[in-house]
This record gives sequence, structure tokens and C-alpha cells, in this order.
Amino acid sequence: MWATQSTGIDPVALAQAPAQAQSGPAVGGGERAGGAARGALGGAAIGAIAGDAGEGAAIGAVVGLMAGGRQARQNQQKQQQQAQSQRQQQMNTWNRAVGACLEARGYTVR
Repeated sequence: MWATQSTGIDPVALAQAPAQAQSGPAVGGGERAGGAARGALGGAAIGAIAGDAGEGAAIGAVVGLMAGGRQARQNQQKQQQQAQSQRQQQMNTWNRAVGACLEARGYTVR
């Protein structure tokens, strides 16, 4: 089809492609480890003031893991939204090309 050739976008391949290509570490890998480390350090400092640095570090690590997991989910959601937006833009480009082709042949496109 002329629209596919002129735009380089194949709507069939686009529909069959995965919604998002995973890149980087496993979901939550880096964010969780970083969050746990920051939480453990903060918790140890608070625990040292309160008198039990070990317990404070453990609590801080758990809180850090939870925060890191939340950040990982937010990052994944953002990537999915960007991928969806990009696919929509590609389909809009292809649809405009189909419309131009049909109008060139005398059809009315709305």
C-alpha cells in the first residue's frame, strides 16, 4: 500500500508488536536496591539517636524497598504511556497518508 511505503509504518506490524520493549534492569531492580540503601542509612541514623541503630536500619531498609518499588512502578507506567503515545502518533501519520492517497483518487475523507 502506498501509505505504508511512503511513511515506512506498517500498521499490521505495529499492532502485533509488544506494547513496550523492556530495557534496562528488571522492573524495580535498581530503584529498590537504591531505596533500601538510602532507607537503611537514614534508619540507622535515626536508630542511633533513639538508641538502636540496627533496628532503625532494618526499618529504614523496608521503607526504602517500598519507596523504590513505587518508583519502579511509576517509571514503568511512564514508559508504557510514552510507548503508547508513540504508537498513536505513528498510526496518525499512517492514517493521514491513507487519507492523502484516497483524496488523490477523488474520494472525500473526513
